Amino acid sequence: MRWPLLLLATVFYAASTVAAADNRPNFLVLLVDDLGYGDIGPFGNTSIPTPNIDRLAAEGAVLKQSLSAAALCTPSRAALLTGRLPIRYGLAPQADEWDVILLAASKSGLLPNETTLPKVLGRHGYTSSLVGKWHLGISCQRYGDHCHHPLTHGFDSFYGIPMTNLKDFGDDGEMLYASAYPNTFPICYALMAGGVMSALFFCRRSRLLVALSLALAGAALLTALFFANWKILSSLIMRDEQVVEQPMRLKGLAQRFVAESEERLAAHARAGRPFFHMHSFCKMHTALAVADEFQGKSRHGLYGDSVLELDWAVGRILHTLRRLGLDRNTFVYFTSDNGGHTEERGINGDVQGGFNGPLKGGKGMGGMEGGIRMPTMVRYPPRVPAGSVVDLPVSSMDLLPTALRLAGLDVSKELPNREIDGRDMLPLLSGAAHVSPHRFLFHYCKATIHSARWMEDAAHTWKVHFYWPPWIPGTQRCPYICQCHHSLVLPQPAVYNIQQDISEERPLSPDTAQYQRVLQTMRNAVEQHQAGLEGVPSQMTWWDHMWRPQLQACCQPPFCRCADPKYP
Repeated sequence: MRWPLLLLATVFYAASTVAAADNRPNFLVLLVDDLGYGDIGPFGNTSIPTPNIDRLAAEGAVLKQSLSAAALCTPSRAALLTGRLPIRYGLAPQADEWDVILLAASKSGLLPNETTLPKVLGRHGYTSSLVGKWHLGISCQRYGDHCHHPLTHGFDSFYGIPMTNLKDFGDDGEMLYASAYPNTFPICYALMAGGVMSALFFCRRSRLLVALSLALAGAALLTALFFANWKILSSLIMRDEQVVEQPMRLKGLAQRFVAESEERLAAHARAGRPFFHMHSFCKMHTALAVADEFQGKSRHGLYGDSVLELDWAVGRILHTLRRLGLDRNTFVYFTSDNGGHTEERGINGDVQGGFNGPLKGGKGMGGMEGGIRMPTMVRYPPRVPAGSVVDLPVSSMDLLPTALRLAGLDVSKELPNREIDGRDMLPLLSGAAHVSPHRFLFHYCKATIHSARWMEDAAHTWKVHFYWPPWIPGTQRCPYICQCHHSLVLPQPAVYNIQQDISEERPLSPDTAQYQRVLQTMRNAVEQHQAGLEGVPSQMTWWDHMWRPQLQACCQPPFCRCADPKYP
């Protein structure tokens, strides 16, 4: 009888293991783009109704001091997926290099040797899907190698934009480079005219000077043509590894993304396996576009209409989760990649950037609260009390270790010999702990620490600013967006108790012993942190960012124009 009993015990153990695996939580990440801290109801907005987002907050926890790892999208999104600061894998550029990936045909991106949350979960039976914005690169050496692609980083399916949404991709004629650098096209036109006139002047004197003059005019012409065709080159939608639309149609895109997420969630439910699904919104990044049903329905123009459409999309996705019977066992994480773009204006001067409420600064501003403090909510009925509020520092990098713990996995075993900057925030979310899982947090602008945070106790979260944005005098904004390399070094660092001074209006006096104690502690922490960093080649150099024809995605060469047949 021993062998039949042993076989029965083995079968019972295997069945119980499968059942336990099936009971592991699912994960739904709702990642918004450029949402301001004060844009939605749970964070104080009373002028734009967001009933679906409000309900999510009421059913879970509102995280009042949730911090992204950067004030711009490419590095902050990488940090969320890896649990690591971008400086550790080359997505924190130096000096005046670009902070974000702007060209679909560049080499920059999240390298395949970096381990993401969906990749780890995939090793343990999870299926993963991504709908929406990626913005962490596509290919490395040739188009099609897809070394940076979502499917390389643990996702089993992808429908969305591999890049970002830019002003150039709209239909009103606005252009990013013309907004950020207004003299771009006038300079190109001047160089073209000057080159042609110089060629005519030198036509009987020197063939070499004629050639150089025409080369200058040609280079200026190609530059102008390149920026004028940015929409064709980088505005595209992919389904898995295939380009299905180029350029993308912005109107109705939110509805298409919701439909795709509903399909993915239904497929996950049928499969009966735990899943990780990320719905990554194009909103609130310009160019803004909304469906007719939301047009003109808010008090805040096109931006307010876009918040209404965002709330609708969140409601549809959460309703689908409930309809499929997945809501109680799904960890829902709602956040933004960075703060509202306070300088953003439309072609008619209307405000098209977010409102950061009581916070100072916004998108692109290094360590300013308005750029890195995110409107974040978590819902998970088994462990997170409904209606709770957490007002202690956590980070978007905490998602990875928290999710792995909920999945029954050990971070140190899954990611050995790898420095993880995120911390398990489950004790804080569940109410079992009343202190931040972090002692120090470092806020980078590119490769430089602009500010740092020390959680001394529940009443004192000290924040030190070493740099300050190059604001227009008398304002808290830059001409279009603040550039890290233009930031001002503070000869006397500014120290705040951010726990009690959310607006950073009451700095400690440099003459006090408290100021000196906090500053010295922070400098020691920064020094220790930097000593532990390993030198990693930047993935964001100008050479990596250059447009390369062999990396250009094109659905129907040579014109690169197509519309997704699924959504005619």
